[in-house]
Amino acid sequence: MVRARRSTVVLLMVAFLMLATPAVLADEGTDTTTGKFAIRDTAPQGIEIGAPDTLTPQTDATITVGVVDVDTLADVDKVTVVLYYQANNGTAKPATSGNPQTAAIMTWQRNGTAWTLDQGGGLTWVLNQSACVKPDDSLTSGVWEFSFKPGTAATQTDERNNAAWRIYVEVTSGGTTISKTYDNRIEMNWYGEISVNTDAVDWGTVNAGSGFAADVNKVTNVSVTYISNGAYISQIMAANTWSGATLAADGETDQANEFALMANASDRYNGAQLVNENPAAIGSGTQTAETGTAVTANTLWLKVADSFGKGLYQGTITYLITSSN
Repeated sequence: MVRARRSTVVLLMVAFLMLATPAVLADEGTDTTTGKFAIRDTAPQGIEIGAPDTLTPQTDATITVGVVDVDTLADVDKVTVVLYYQANNGTAKPATSGNPQTAAIMTWQRNGTAWTLDQGGGLTWVLNQSACVKPDDSLTSGVWEFSFKPGTAATQTDERNNAAWRIYVEVTSGGTTISKTYDNRIEMNWYGEISVNTDAVDWGTVNAGSGFAADVNKVTNVSVTYISNGAYISQIMAANTWSGATLAADGETDQANEFALMANASDRYNGAQLVNENPAAIGSGTQTAETGTAVTANTLWLKVADSFGKGLYQGTITYLITSSN
């Protein structure tokens, strides 16, 4: 029995000591303060540019600009795309304002009008705003899509002098602007456009068996406007049949009701070209402005067969423009 009491006393003493320990800790005090830090606005981490290998005036095209920004794309204020012509693979800097033959500047801006185009005094470049796309602001990476049509006089590239169109991009985010130049060459295809300003070529009433002399059956001052982004050739052709009369392809009006035509870009009969159903070159030119180059001295000479029925004859005369390269 003695051993049993000793065992009980020991257990009680241990229990007492365990309960008494917190009373000692209660004498210590604690308090807190706030720690804080801020991260500066981070500049965009990268730009990726995508573009077609070739462009054609007045044909839809798209340039893409991929942006990475850890602050999310809501931080991006402005994306600028400069599409510019560079001759001879030089190191010329891109234009700061548009020139319709050598540069166009397309911009997306968060404040104000979102999508804008600077083509200087140009009229024919088009920014297809409804087809342009911006990414969601909540993303940390996304792509801006600039949809556009090059102007009619956007300079044709020429492989002989290593000319090319290039792209320069700037992205502004949180007050910081980064830039990148597209590494690949972009070719601009040849483009030509033509309009005949003279409503009709009227020789009036002529005599059978007449024509093909400098001042016989001649109509001059036929006005034609040419628009081209490179060197071009002006041509002419005519329909084979005019109200039952037949165009003599060889110029020999030896059959009844045959007629023949000669044409030149000036009023000089010397150097005039025979006109038939195949295009004949009557002149040439170089790159024009978007408003084009008007040639107002185009002249046509008419020759008719000795045997020709009385009446009015009419048909189609076509002026053409084609690349000289």
